[in-house]
Amino acid sequence: LLFWRSRLLDGGNPGPWTETLTFRALSGLADPAPDDTRIWRQAGLQLLRGDTEDLELAGDGGLRVSTYSSPFRPSSRTRESGFTVRGLGGAGVLATDGTYLYAKRWFNDDTTVYPGTDFFTRIGTGFNGTVEDHNYGLLADSTPAGISATYHSDGFIYSESGHGFELERISPETGKLDTVAVPDGLLEWKLGRVDSLGHSLITSDGRYIYNVSMSSPIGSRTGWGVRVFDPADGWRLVREFVSPPTETGFTFEWTDGIVADGERLYFIEFSGRRRIRMVDAEDGRFLDEWTSDQDTTRIISGQYDWINN
Repeated sequence: LLFWRSRLLDGGNPGPWTETLTFRALSGLADPAPDDTRIWRQAGLQLLRGDTEDLELAGDGGLRVSTYSSPFRPSSRTRESGFTVRGLGGAGVLATDGTYLYAKRWFNDDTTVYPGTDFFTRIGTGFNGTVEDHNYGLLADSTPAGISATYHSDGFIYSESGHGFELERISPETGKLDTVAVPDGLLEWKLGRVDSLGHSLITSDGRYIYNVSMSSPIGSRTGWGVRVFDPADGWRLVREFVSPPTETGFTFEWTDGIVADGERLYFIEFSGRRRIRMVDAEDGRFLDEWTSDQDTTRIISGQYDWINN
């Protein structure tokens, strides 16, 4: 016969204890069971896990409310809504300020040229009085052809320019474009080096801008190289790390998009097994991996909307 009681623990604020109850651990149950019998069935392994949604194990072995948000796990199963914008074929570069989407064509090199232009198109999201899927026209200035862009909390869209020590900066208000320096340099997308020329993958979580390569200093596709920059502090390099490769010992053959939600990074694979790999944004440790619906949506990149989430 065992005695138990419980209470809720929210950080350092414990709630009141329940009354003390008893239970017996049995391998089987008499049939019929006594009228007052209450049955709880649970595998022994579950008792050791402690990874229930929104809860985590505390240092004293108890459960507490997690201080981390739940990952948003982009997939067809978790999608809340969607819409199609006509006339934007090839628009694989995407940014959002929570009110509009800003999209332009994805361009790596002349071996594959997608339709579209290098001007950002402004599209309504349905938030803040905009009409969902409505095309509000082009921003004024053309950007260099590239593979990534992101909106940041300073009010600008940053677009990679093919130059390792600078980014193009676009004002959504005026559409005007200028250039900002990144003194420590950006990791080139394919080989993970800080070079003067080459495409770069970037995204923002509202606080930092993340730069990811599908290679590391150890070698080509041996890990995802990550650099984290603070635009508010002169583009200071906050930290850098390498996220480990897949079980094959290599990263995806093509990592064409990244998303950051403030706690995690999501690496988006193009073609192949169409995987999305979720890692910790602090140190790159592996968290989870699943298959996207790229076969129907053609997902290649995106941006986490920290304003409406």
